[in-house]
Amino acid sequence: VVMALENVDPDIKNILSRAVSRADDVFSQLSDHAHRKRNDAGPVNIIECIREIAEEKLIGWGSCAIEMEDVPLDEVFVLANQSELKRTISNLLENSFEAMERNIEKKIVINYAQGDGESIVRICDSGVGMSAEVLSKIGTKGFSYGKSESSKSGSGLGLYHALQSVQSWGGVLS
Repeated sequence: VVMALENVDPDIKNILSRAVSRADDVFSQLSDHAHRKRNDAGPVNIIECIREIAEEKLIGWGSCAIEMEDVPLDEVFVLANQSELKRTISNLLENSFEAMERNIEKKIVINYAQGDGESIVRICDSGVGMSAEVLSKIGTKGFSYGKSESSKSGSGLGLYHALQSVQSWGGVLS
C-alpha cells in the first residue's frame, strides 16, 4: 500500500514502509503469543533502532523536536529481540510526546552512554514530570497516568510490556 503512494518523497515512503512492517511484526507476535518469543534474543543494533523509530515519530508528530546527544554513528549491538526493542523505544517516545501534550514547545532528548558492558539510553522530554508516588507505580500492569482527560487514554500495558521485555534480556528500565 505504501509503495503505491504517488508524489510522496522516497525517504518518507521508506520510513512509512518500515513503520508498517514494525506494526505487522507487533500483530504477528501478539497472535503468536509474544510472551513465548520474548527471550528469542540476538544481537541487535540499538543505534539503528533508535534512529529509525525517532525518524518515524518525527514524521507522525511534526511539531516536536527530537535531539540525539552522544548517540554514536557506529553500530552498537545489544542482546534483545529486535521487534520488541523497537516496540519499547516507540512506546517510550510516544509516552514522552504525550507528556508534552499541553506544551507549545515540544522537545525530546535521546542520550546514549556505554559503561561496564552496558548500553544506557536516556529519553528526556519537556513534559511536566511526575511525582515520586507516580514514578513508583510506573511499569505496574494496568497503571496509566496523565491520560484521564485525554482521548488517548492508555491501558497501562505499554510500559509494563516494555519493562518485562527489557528485564527478559537482562536489562533494566528505570
